[in-house]
Amino acid sequence: MRSATAGQSALADRVRRDPDRVAATVNRGWLSPEKARAVYRVVLTQGDEPGLLVVDKAATERLRREAGTT
Repeated sequence: MRSATAGQSALADRVRRDPDRVAATVNRGWLSPEKARAVYRVVLTQGDEPGLLVVDKAATERLRREAGTT
């Protein structure tokens, strides 16, 4: 029996994901804003369009820096 896994997928790999792509995933309803923050360290805020979340770039950078992942 043989098994292949992505054993190297640490938090640092997840937080390298482009924050705008994370926001797009949330806006499609595939990911919650809470999971975006916890898993990808992306902070979202209400955009100009009702119901559209956008990346709070300063808060995202701060959160990633505090987590020691940037």
